Amino acid sequence: MGTIIINHEPFLLLATAARETARYIEYPIMCITEVKFVPYRKKKYQKPEELEEENRVMDLLSDYISGNFYFSYRENITCCLTRQLTKLA
Repeated sequence: MGTIIINHEPFLLLATAARETARYIEYPIMCITEVKFVPYRKKKYQKPEELEEENRVMDLLSDYISGNFYFSYRENITCCLTRQLTKLA
């Protein structure tokens, strides 16, 4: 899904679960329900407060992303929906 920097360390942000919430034409629109943070490199020693802050940020991001981000495997829904809405205006 993308890369995110937390406490100066890069993480790969992966969508690990999704559910179908709608359809655009015949293509399913998926809602992300679960994410996982994978470190790019082996973690260096961290102070307990840094580790606590990192976990807190990951939990907040996970809660925010889950249920709020949508995608389609077949269509660029942002582009398609913007085009359709522009035609209606």
